[in-house]
Amino acid sequence: LQGKYHGNPMHIAVIISNCLREERRILAAASMPVQGPLEKSLQSSVVSERQRNVEHKVSAIKNSAQMTDQDVKYLEDLQEEFDFRYKTIQSLEQNDKNSALIKQEMLALQAMLNTLDYKRKVSDNVLSF
Repeated sequence: LQGKYHGNPMHIAVIISNCLREERRILAAASMPVQGPLEKSLQSSVVSERQRNVEHKVSAIKNSAQMTDQDVKYLEDLQEEFDFRYKTIQSLEQNDKNSALIKQEMLALQAMLNTLDYKRKVSDNVLSF
């Protein structure tokens, strides 16, 4: 569980919440006496089951939208940090092109750029579904 949901604890919380809600429904149904004809009870159960399925799907979509929103915000923050560091290194580079610090920062910027590119490609693939 930690490996799968480490980056998104909200998702596991939604899953646990849905499981607990289903457990409460089952316990409530088991403790309630059956009223009315059997057909009416079965029909109500089918409608209730469909409603729960729809609620579960809506919850999953909301969770997915929240995760996507978090991913977009993260990418925006990473892009802003990259832009700031890039502009800073450009101004420093005009004064001293051979500095070890500048070379180290350029390597860090390249790694950030690679990360940004990878995450954009991954998010594009996710959004295309």
